[in-house]
Amino acid sequence: MFFNKRNDIISREIDDEILLMDNQAMKVHQLNRTASFIWSRCNGSTSTEEIIEQLAHDFDVEDHVANKHVKDVIAQLLELNVLTPE
Repeated sequence: MFFNKRNDIISREIDDEILLMDNQAMKVHQLNRTASFIWSRCNGSTSTEEIIEQLAHDFDVEDHVANKHVKDVIAQLLELNVLTPE
């Protein structure tokens, strides 16, 4: 499955974290390092499976751990309405 960032979300990287500014909802969301890693790869052309593989490799965690984390973060970002399914 593929996901993309909502076009009107403004993001700023500060150190290893990303701040998302949602002017529509009048909210700011702070993403930790792993959530920022996942957010940056939600580009409409990188599949969830690819993100899982990249996270497992880059963070040196087992596939099942990466799978759960990626799916949990994507679910939260969808709930916050900052991601859209492609």
